[in-house]
Amino acid sequence: MTLVNLKCPNCGGSIQMDDARITGFCMYCGAKYQVQEEIRRILVQHSGAVELSRKNEVSNLLVRAEDKVNSLLPNYNLTLEEFQEQANAIEANYFEKILDIDVNNQKLKEIKDRLDREIENRLLIEEKVIERAERIEMLKKILKGIGIGIVIILMIFPFGFFIEQGESGLGGFILTAVVGVIVIALIARIKTDTQD
Repeated sequence: MTLVNLKCPNCGGSIQMDDARITGFCMYCGAKYQVQEEIRRILVQHSGAVELSRKNEVSNLLVRAEDKVNSLLPNYNLTLEEFQEQANAIEANYFEKILDIDVNNQKLKEIKDRLDREIENRLLIEEKVIERAERIEMLKKILKGIGIGIVIILMIFPFGFFIEQGESGLGGFILTAVVGVIVIALIARIKTDTQD
């Protein structure tokens, strides 16, 4: 035997009734009612209100999730790691709650797909940036090696050339120094261009 709180379907008065009984009477208006039918009616009303409340909750969570995603997507000031952290927070605070209530929500799937595509795009961009930086670093090393080799050749060759021709060793040295400065300036310019 369990006592349940019911409302009289006739006058709305609050009464307690044994749920094992088949019929009951309202002590306020004397109306007769079926106990089990009244319990079922109350359960249906209650579950309908809960379902409606959950739909409103999903709707509100969807609006908030979409707002968060829409504000995150165009933010390119974030590093990839920061972007992923914020995306994970949106998923934890909104997506998971929606899925707990409505696992097949189509709007959520659309929002999640947009966020996932943006994460993939940013991963590809990050990989390209890393590859470009590695290529530039390798090019710098190659240019530095070529530049040092050219300077050494230019210092040795003209000096030796002018000595062979009977010219003054000082003229050859000056020419070599000028050419060396030009080559070093070119290497510095190339290095600056690759850094940009």
